[in-house]
Amino acid sequence: MDIYSQAPSKVSECLKFEAGVFFCRAYDGSIAWQDDSQSGLKDLQGKDLEDMKRDADFYSAINEKKKYSSTRTTGESDFNSAKVYVVEAIRTDGKKFELYFSKETGLETGSKEFGGPDVQTKTLYYDNYKSIAIADVKLPTKIRSVTDTADIRFNVEEIEPNPQIPDATFHMPAKSARDTAVLSPR
Repeated sequence: MDIYSQAPSKVSECLKFEAGVFFCRAYDGSIAWQDDSQSGLKDLQGKDLEDMKRDADFYSAINEKKKYSSTRTTGESDFNSAKVYVVEAIRTDGKKFELYFSKETGLETGSKEFGGPDVQTKTLYYDNYKSIAIADVKLPTKIRSVTDTADIRFNVEEIEPNPQIPDATFHMPAKSARDTAVLSPR
């Protein structure tokens, strides 16, 4: 899986499997799109577009007031084998979350996104924070996403701060990668 993010609001995520199965999505600051081996290429509208805009906010971690309409600390608990402070947050679209922050380090150890009638509750676990760049920015290198039907684990192999990313990485391609014989890197 390759993820590229560029300030202020560009993101590209592409997951490719050896069997030729792939799922990619991106937002270039104005247009969001998705391309996958099953459905092909499409532009994203409505809720999908809003989700991509939110995911593309490079500064989201320091712009919490833009992301949530309300937050409040509700107490202390145990989460992922650690003592944490629990923060209840309501996102600007009304979705409810619990955010878990380590009492020891202050770093976010995970979150729970509460589902609804048609959406599963999703719990994220963040672990193994590593420092990157000169400013001592810490990012988790182990991420786990758990729902009722899936348990997905990501191990980050490389974080490269300030790489040169071609603009084409974020732009919607003319045709689906499934229409080409071989997937080419973005």
